[in-house]
Amino acid sequence: MTATEAVLVLRGRTYSERNFSNMKIFPFSLNLDESTSNNNKKILSMLACYYHADSRKVIVEHLGSLEIVKVNAASLEKVLCEFFEKNNIPWNNLLSMLMDSLMVCCDGGSKTGLEIRMHQYCPNLLDVDADSCHHIHNAAKKFSEPFDGYLEKLFSDLQVDHQWSPDQVQL
Repeated sequence: MTATEAVLVLRGRTYSERNFSNMKIFPFSLNLDESTSNNNKKILSMLACYYHADSRKVIVEHLGSLEIVKVNAASLEKVLCEFFEKNNIPWNNLLSMLMDSLMVCCDGGSKTGLEIRMHQYCPNLLDVDADSCHHIHNAAKKFSEPFDGYLEKLFSDLQVDHQWSPDQVQL
């Protein structure tokens, strides 16, 4: 691919078309996070991160959010396979994956987790791990349990004080 073609991949298409085109060209990492929407539907959000050599930038893009019925390794495998197939994203461009749930990632340490399942499509997968932000969040949550919400109130008060302080607003 020439530099001109690569620049065209960054411009001139819809957001989704550009994302999927880039996933076909550049090696990328995938970050998966499942959550529950306001209407109690389970949603899988996917972010892709890759280095665009011609623009010399690391790009993080939202690939999509998919509704899922059940959050387990088998259902996530099915949803991912359908998504990759529908958008013609080559598995060999997937370098690594981050997930927030080790129970889904490893299915409680068994050999049937999403990590094992993904290696059949992408045998050179570098790293399948839980998201480090979730590790930090879980540790902070456990640390603050004995304080009965006093730490949360303290940080909330500090944030409000700084938000409305004229000298802090200027900074």
